[in-house]
Amino acid sequence: MTNTILRKTRLARLGIPICTLAFCLLSIGTLPADIMMSPQAGKIVAGTTLFADANEKLRPAKEALQAGNMQLFVSSYEAAAKDIPELPAIEIFIAKHQIEGGRIGDAINGLDRFLAKNPDNPEGYFALGEIALRSNRLTEAAMLLDRAQQLCDDGKLPENRNTNVLVGLIAVRAEVAERRQLWDDADSLYKRVIEASADSSEFTWRRGRMLVLKSEVEQGVFVMSQALTKNSKLPSPELTAALILAEKREAAAAEKWFHAAIKSERADWHRWSEYLKWLLSNERPADARKAIDRLEPELRKERAIMLLDGVTARCLDDLETAETVFSSLHQSNPSDLEAADQLANVLVESKDEAKRSRALQLSEGNLRQAPNVENAVATAAWVHFKLGSVDVADRMLAELASKIAISPQTAYYISEVMKSKGNVTDSRKILQAAVNNPGIFAQRIKAVASLILEP
Repeated sequence: MTNTILRKTRLARLGIPICTLAFCLLSIGTLPADIMMSPQAGKIVAGTTLFADANEKLRPAKEALQAGNMQLFVSSYEAAAKDIPELPAIEIFIAKHQIEGGRIGDAINGLDRFLAKNPDNPEGYFALGEIALRSNRLTEAAMLLDRAQQLCDDGKLPENRNTNVLVGLIAVRAEVAERRQLWDDADSLYKRVIEASADSSEFTWRRGRMLVLKSEVEQGVFVMSQALTKNSKLPSPELTAALILAEKREAAAAEKWFHAAIKSERADWHRWSEYLKWLLSNERPADARKAIDRLEPELRKERAIMLLDGVTARCLDDLETAETVFSSLHQSNPSDLEAADQLANVLVESKDEAKRSRALQLSEGNLRQAPNVENAVATAAWVHFKLGSVDVADRMLAELASKIAISPQTAYYISEVMKSKGNVTDSRKILQAAVNNPGIFAQRIKAVASLILEP
């Protein structure tokens, strides 16, 4: 409630009716946020010059802030500012420190107080815009960032802050435009930031990714490839295109770019892994098996490939191969929760009671170690169900579904439990939802057949 009131206060400063914001938030569609993220997953690239100005002279201030000693922080920061004129206002520095530490509420409160005293300071609006972007409040982010840009254009940004703020502000505005699918605006902003940036490779890559999202795939891959010549650590252009097209359900185009990605670097297990996951998500385990069988022996030893080898075997009902693969992974690393999870799923299907008991042991062990992880809870529930404890499984899965957006695999488990209790209609609805959503689950083909054959 407090944050809602604070946001209304900021929007009132911008002269924007709250009802207008509500309509915009409801009417703007976006592609999934993970497609929009920068190469450094989880970070807003342009806005993360949070401590770019800091040097050894700033270390005492940072340490005092981290320790919560505000009196020492203020005196240390003021001392550093005498030698580092590029530092932001102390309130902005604190807010960005809080943002990085996940203390968003504290940052919002501090920034609102700062803007109440300094209503023409663009950095306050810039920081609030970043927070809105992180929360996927795209319309609000655009409004705040546009306000920051207008204040900069009006000369309100202190001259000593120009270098640190202007390029970052344009880049974040480009990201917001991209996520709102305002392609022409995003393209124009990316071009501006590329021109203004000393190292433009990352922004060039992001512009290329934006062009792929815009459906200018060939041009987008070309632009990302140009960026790659300057920075080899950037993600593969071909794989990026494939993943975006896969997310957009453009199967033929996605497969074309998966093949291009693998062809350009056949020894890269990550590219093979993404391709195999896509095949399995699209009900093509037989093609995944053919691809795995053609891999070089060294690639097949990679953990990610071995896991997908085992999952492919599960999808093909080849439980013997799946058990062999997952047992090998579990024996080599007993703390590998994913391998233990998969092994439990395989063993519980066995007619051997010792193996079924082992499945319960593995799933309960995973649940103790990771009680808040979906797979751990769902698999433990499924094992209980397969061993006859239907009510235990029902309770566990219901509690899980009340807390999170469940995966197709968990939805399948819920559907089976509901069907066993006679709730066929709702079971079928959940099964249909599981099949309609992307993601790997071993029983996908069986589930599709069930929906077709059963009335």
